[in-house]
Parts: sequence; structure tokens; C-alpha cells
Amino acid sequence: MISKYGLIYSFSKTLDTLEVYFSDEEIIRNERKEDVELFYGNSGVVKANIYGIKKYVKIRINGVIYYPSEEFLALVNGYLGAYDLMLSTKYKSGFEIAKKDDKYVVIAKKDTLLPDKKFTKKDKICTFKDLSISESDSELIIEDGLKDEDIGKDFFDMEAHENVGN
Repeated sequence: MISKYGLIYSFSKTLDTLEVYFSDEEIIRNERKEDVELFYGNSGVVKANIYGIKKYVKIRINGVIYYPSEEFLALVNGYLGAYDLMLSTKYKSGFEIAKKDDKYVVIAKKDTLLPDKKFTKKDKICTFKDLSISESDSELIIEDGLKDEDIGKDFFDMEAHENVGN
């Protein structure tokens, strides 16, 4: 099972593509079989594209899928299993609440895929752009509702935010 991966979905009226990233190594060749296209670097598969997945599932996001469900991963693994590429379930998105200079921020943990299709090389404080909120490169500061006990919780885990605004 592969634990380091990231998912980016894009769609239009005529085409939809789920990009599964395993690394951001340079791509040197590719091959396509039906709905799956594999991209290779010097050390193996770098990325897989799955085309036409909207036939089987409705995805309401155009961009990074931060927290894929087990059911969604089962569908993706149905495509990738034929190539011995099985994704493990993620129990964390890779984005956590942290504190910097007495302000709460979100950090992307090492090896987390960002919208620019690159994996973080080390923990990084997130910008609005990193979280697909806006195109701003300003650090995202969370001003309300968090407490020190929220530090280390997953930013995309709704239970981690049950106190926000209360």
C-alpha cells in the first residue's frame, strides 16, 4: 500500500481527470491503457491520471482532494490495482493546526501535496493559496475559536473544529 500520495481532480463539461501524485520527480515517459495513464520518472511511477471517473462518482471539487473517503479510495484502487498501485487510507490530511507568534496557523506537514502539484519538503506554514481559499500568498491566520488543545489537530477534520465559533 502506498501512503505518500496526493489527489487533484479537474473537470469540464467534456473531460474529467483525477491526478494521483506519488512524487514530483521529473516525468520522462508515459503510457496509457484505457482510462488510466501512467507517468514515469527515473525511479518508477510519478503520477497516474484516471480519466472519466465521474461515470462512477460525483466529485464536487475542482482541485486538491484533501481528505479522500475510504469508499472513494476503493474506487481509485479499482483502477490502480491492475498496475500494483494501491493507495492506503489516510487518517490525516497532512494539514494541522499550529501556533506561531501566539497566532493559530495551518501547517502542511512534510510530504503533503499542495495545489501547485508539489509535495512539501518540510513542514510549512500554509498560505491561502496552499489551502485553495484564494490566490493570496499571505499566511492564513485563524483568528477565532481555537484553543491550545487544538494544536496538532487535522485542519480538515470537522471534529477538530467543533469549538470554532463557540
